[in-house]
Amino acid sequence: MMGVCFLLCLLILAGCRSRAEQEPVSRMGELVVAGPLRYTVFDTEWKTQIGEGDNAHFPKNRYLIIHLSVTNSGGSLTQIPTMQLETADGNSTAEITEPLGVAGWVGILRQLRPADTLQGNVVFDVPMSAYRLRVGSSADAIDEKTALIDIPIQYAPAAMPAPAPPLDTPPR
Repeated sequence: MMGVCFLLCLLILAGCRSRAEQEPVSRMGELVVAGPLRYTVFDTEWKTQIGEGDNAHFPKNRYLIIHLSVTNSGGSLTQIPTMQLETADGNSTAEITEPLGVAGWVGILRQLRPADTLQGNVVFDVPMSAYRLRVGSSADAIDEKTALIDIPIQYAPAAMPAPAPPLDTPPR
């Protein structure tokens, strides 16, 4: 009897997993489908500021810039919804919706005609960590389909020192 109760509790707990744990997570570089929209994340970059001098913007944490493309494979004009970054424990942060001077920023009002592609950058202010990017199919919450893309933490490679000049070998 005790074993049956234990097994029943395990089955109930397994059914209580969060939505993010049950969803497949794609990798950067892979084509990701969310309804009629097709997303590809190409690269990420961490910044401690955007702009310089009087035009400098400083984050609360760090700026994470995600370079991606979105293609509308549907048959009608489609609004690209705001994207979210999610942590492993389920907390989420929406993308920054104000212009900061980021080159290639895709903006906040994003519409795509059928077969059109938008390529550029979205920006988040988050602590440096690994995340999952939640992308969606439309701004309509009722028909919304979402997908997750793994955003691993990537550090910029350290500059390699210049090679030492060749040593002259004395003649023999």
